[in-house]
Amino acid sequence: MYLPEGHENAVKFNSTQRAHQNYLENMTSVQIILILNGFIFPGPSAIIGIIWIFGRIVFLVGYIQKPAMRFPGFMIHMITMKSLEVMLFFTASRILKYGDVP
Repeated sequence: MYLPEGHENAVKFNSTQRAHQNYLENMTSVQIILILNGFIFPGPSAIIGIIWIFGRIVFLVGYIQKPAMRFPGFMIHMITMKSLEVMLFFTASRILKYGDVP
């Protein structure tokens, strides 16, 4: 649902709509990875999850103001995602090696 090009608030509304859709697209994978990592590394997973939320807020605010300003939030998002993915590798290897899911 987007506003037509000629509407006075089209750019701001459409940017907000796209930023929200981007959040929804990423939220599911982050939640699943956080839950899986939380079994073995609960503290670091929680901290990275909070930083991820902060990055998404920075992304949202930057994208709404001007789409080119989303880069800082995007970088926070990417760094936290890569951290979670690396942690997921260690979580999986520990579960497979020792089978110690609490």
